[in-house]
Amino acid sequence: MKIFRKLNSPVTTSIGMFDLFKGIAMVLIVLMHNRSNFPMLMIDIITKYSESGTLKNIPFVFEKSIIAGICISVLGAVLASLMPAMFILSGYSVRKRPILKNFSLEMKELIKPYLWTTIVTVLFNIIIHFCFFRYLPGAFQESLKVLAGMLLGFSQTVQFENIIIFANGPVWFILALFWALGIFNILLSVVDEAKIKYYALGLSIIGWLLSYTDFTPFCLSQGLVGVLYVYMGYYIRKNKALTSQHSRKNLFNYTSFVIIPNIILVALGMITEMSDNVYSLGPVTYIESGLLGIGVLYVFLRINKLFNGKIANALRYLGVYSLYFMCIHTVEMIAVPWYVIAEKLINQPVLGFVILYIFRLIIIVIALKILVKFIEIYKSHMYRSGGR
Repeated sequence: MKIFRKLNSPVTTSIGMFDLFKGIAMVLIVLMHNRSNFPMLMIDIITKYSESGTLKNIPFVFEKSIIAGICISVLGAVLASLMPAMFILSGYSVRKRPILKNFSLEMKELIKPYLWTTIVTVLFNIIIHFCFFRYLPGAFQESLKVLAGMLLGFSQTVQFENIIIFANGPVWFILALFWALGIFNILLSVVDEAKIKYYALGLSIIGWLLSYTDFTPFCLSQGLVGVLYVYMGYYIRKNKALTSQHSRKNLFNYTSFVIIPNIILVALGMITEMSDNVYSLGPVTYIESGLLGIGVLYVFLRINKLFNGKIANALRYLGVYSLYFMCIHTVEMIAVPWYVIAEKLINQPVLGFVILYIFRLIIIVIALKILVKFIEIYKSHMYRSGGR
């Protein structure tokens, strides 16, 4: 009961209160992306899904161990709510702006980093693939597929007859966020606020329907679904849902209609995977994932102050620069053929997974620190130039 009271206590808002959450999200994203290099591991087997989004091996896990099955279902539900929670956090900080001003800011803050990531990814892809395979025409050919995928904004690898176009990697989120924030700001400007929820839901349904098309460019499908998540973030900030204390009845209803259904959905193999446009039960799964994301953020705010050590502060640093983190992760994920390195560690997959995961995190953190320092120097130089 004491733990319950602490988790349901009101909290005060503060600058950077979600930095730790975003930092944890970043390292988890790399962890999940690293699993594909070691398909023999159980972590990949139990989270694999078909084109319809069905997890085939969760029932198998339940047959072996009920407790393991429940734990995996809970973890799967939380992970499925991770990206919706990131959209919700963006909506949490939304402020109404003039449409043209907002468009200009989003171009600068989101599209500009996306385009720079595209350029750097293609260049590194040419260099690294040539270093690995010593075949320059092949390096250029593969890099053209990368360039096409990033310019067209495909979150999944697609094929037009004999032409293959690669996915744009983790920066799908940045492109989708551009649409979600831009469209939501337009709604704030032209729609009565009481009706925005209906527009947000309707646009998310259009985004879900677009996920059934073979080729949805510019991550528009995820962006339209993301409009609903941005609205959720805007709504809970306005109503102080994350910082207030809630009645037992509300918590019971949330558990009954959100937490338990999410666990059951994952146990049955019904998931939300935005990057791959997987919404197993359509609006049911992505709405449930978004609502669970709110709950995860609610709990996180109440345990956030308990973590102030070096590791927690390092994660907060990653959270502060989460956008840059995603850009760098995209470069190393696409440009480096990690599967070649993983093949050399195939005899010890668990150790190989850990080694490769830590190595990738080290590369990302070093590159992040260099990038942040470069940006600080550049801004300082521009400020002094403007002063003169």
